[in-house]
Order: sequence, then C-alpha cells, then structure tokens
Amino acid sequence: MIKGQGKFIHVLTPMHVGGNYEFSVVDQPIQREGHTGFPKIEASSFKGSVRHHLERQNKNVEELFGSTEQAGKLTFTDAHILFFPIRSAKGLYALITCPSILARYTKGEPIKLDGEAATYSNDLIIEGKLLLDEYVYKESEYNTDFNQIIKSIEEKMGSAICLKQHALLLSDDDFAYFVKHHTEIITRTAIDSTTGIVKEGALFDEEYVPAEAIFYTTIYGEDKDIANLELDVLQIGGNMTIGKGFVKIYNAEAQDEKHSK
Repeated sequence: MIKGQGKFIHVLTPMHVGGNYEFSVVDQPIQREGHTGFPKIEASSFKGSVRHHLERQNKNVEELFGSTEQAGKLTFTDAHILFFPIRSAKGLYALITCPSILARYTKGEPIKLDGEAATYSNDLIIEGKLLLDEYVYKESEYNTDFNQIIKSIEEKMGSAICLKQHALLLSDDDFAYFVKHHTEIITRTAIDSTTGIVKEGALFDEEYVPAEAIFYTTIYGEDKDIANLELDVLQIGGNMTIGKGFVKIYNAEAQDEKHSK
C-alpha cells in the first residue's frame, strides 16, 4: 500500500512544456493528451522540475528520485487540466471546466448540464448573459453538484485564487474547443551569439498555457518523503530566464490508494 498525495498546480506565468511537433502548425506546441487534446504536464516533466527545484536548494535528491544504482522513493503522475482561463467581459476572466474533467477529478459520474453553462456566482453575468472572448452564452444555470465541487476545491487551495468568482462549467465540446484554440502563441526570434542580432529566418512560434490555469496531479510515496519536497513556488517547462512557467503548488487531501509497481 503506497499513499498518494494530491497536488494542485496553479500557473502563475505562461507555461511552455514542449509537446509533439509533428501534429501542430505551431513550431513548438505544448503537451496534450492524445485522446482528448487537453493540455497536460507529463509526469517526467513535473518530476524533473521538482528535482531541479530541490537541487538548486543544495538538497540530496538521489534517495527520493533515484539514480543509476537505485530506484527513487517517489512516483509521479501526469498533471491533468482542471480549469482553463478564458477572457470574460465581466470579472476579467473565467476559469472554465467541463463535466468530463470534473468526473475524472472526483472519480464520479459526470455532472448533468441542462443549459449552456453553470456558474457558482453571478460575477461573470451581464444582463443574464456570459460573454467569453467573442462568444455569447445566453443561459446560465445554478448547479448544486458543480457548486459543491468548487467549494471543496477552494477550501483546499484557499481563497487567493477566487475560484468561486471565476469558475464556469461548459459542455465537454465547448471546453475542448477553448483549450485547443485559446492558448497563447508567442513569436520569438533566435539571436546570433556572434553578431548579437537576429538570425535570418530564425522566427519561431511557441505555444503557452496561459497564467491562472489549474492542473492537478498525484505523487505516490511515504508521507514523510512527500513532505520533504516542501513544494511552494517552482518553475516548470522552458524559458525560465524570461520568467515563464512559474507555478504555485497547493496540497489536496491525502488519499490511500493501491499502486502497482
């Protein structure tokens, strides 16, 4: 029996964790699930970032993370998207999710969404409508199951993220559309180290998960070993020196789960 401790990952600055180049028109796309297209953070990427974070603090990481001679004491899983930010005409932005995402998170049945959307509060509503980017939703319902989940998550993460004010439940199809087409695309250039100017033909596009997105993951191991990670703010993905990929880690309730080696 190995204990699994849940973690929320709140994206503080746009994050680029490199994905598959073959199936995207973007030069450097983000990591996505193959079957849904939803953004994710591979377990190996998250593990590497945590290890690097501890190494910078001059901590001995071989016992926890392993070496060529021995296996580590911790097992990391992929981090799945839980909320994705979309620009809103009121409240600045909405944190969208969908029934399939929440069913995966709670390991329960999908929430039944009767209307076009459901909100926890009226902070995103203008004259009975939701305006997300250029899209208008005319119906917003009160959903008890959705509200209970939002309340539970905010209790674990704290009120600093204002989840109740921003949380918005959309259909699976609408969520899939937004996470595919509303990431940040930044055009960058490569600099010639000799001349100090832009290399000819060296423009390239990078895709980023926008700030305020929230992922969740599970780390398996003994409680004392997970506690030794002392995770708070760390950096995930590329472009650390230009301030990309900084995230804040929140603890979810620890759960006992069976884990096969």
